[in-house]
Amino acid sequence: MIVLLFIEVLLLLLSRADTEKLIDLQDEIIDSQDTIIKQNEKSIELRDDLIAKQSKWINQVTKIAKESTQKDKTSR
Repeated sequence: MIVLLFIEVLLLLLSRADTEKLIDLQDEIIDSQDTIIKQNEKSIELRDDLIAKQSKWINQVTKIAKESTQKDKTSR
């Protein structure tokens, strides 16, 4: 009877250790996911900045092209 009780306690301790390992693993996974989310947010910010700069550049090129066309028409 005492041996069975000892075996049950031993199994509970092993189970607890495994559970703690799983909890630690889950914490690592959550930390990794948080890092990925932050990297994705930074990528989105950089992409938005790039789009804004491209839009500004396109508007400047369009303006220069229109001015050039206007000058060509008036010089003829």
